[in-house]
Amino acid sequence: MISSPGVVGAPPAVPGLVIRTIRPDDASALQAFHHRLTPDTIRSRFFGAHPQLSDEEARRFTSLTAGDQAALVATVDDQLVGVGRYNRLGSGQAGEVAFVVEDGHQGHGIGTKLLTLLARIGWNDGIRRFVADTLAENHAMLDVFRRTPGAVTVVTTRRDGGVIHLIMAVTPPAAELTALEQGH
Repeated sequence: MISSPGVVGAPPAVPGLVIRTIRPDDASALQAFHHRLTPDTIRSRFFGAHPQLSDEEARRFTSLTAGDQAALVATVDDQLVGVGRYNRLGSGQAGEVAFVVEDGHQGHGIGTKLLTLLARIGWNDGIRRFVADTLAENHAMLDVFRRTPGAVTVVTTRRDGGVIHLIMAVTPPAAELTALEQGH
């Protein structure tokens, strides 16, 4: 478990923010979180309407295959306010990364923290590239990818209609962040 004040180089702290690995018992909290998202935020994450997460989706999103998937939740006062994950693509060194932060908590560095920690976990699992698709109009998400050099470096971008496809090199973890993650 990593609390906000300990993340090196983090944006201003969010009081009560805790980031931890997702667990199967988070399924109902994940559904409640999704229900609180605005239609615009859902569209930015899922590229269309997706008004609710089914029980099956919630189970799938909270059950991980070690080494091939990682998912983190951000909570404030035990309420889920953000989630991020990656899934390894095939058997290679690339993973697709995605995350979403509840509307009232956007713009406070939570997405940046999720990406930074996912990059560290990914690096330790042999992931060397993240790929992501985001809507071209989602400038906040594009900024997170472009302005998190301690975690990822954007290598290429390609526009396909209204979607930007990014390929990012995962940056080796800084020693102080690795020690923090390991509880030292």
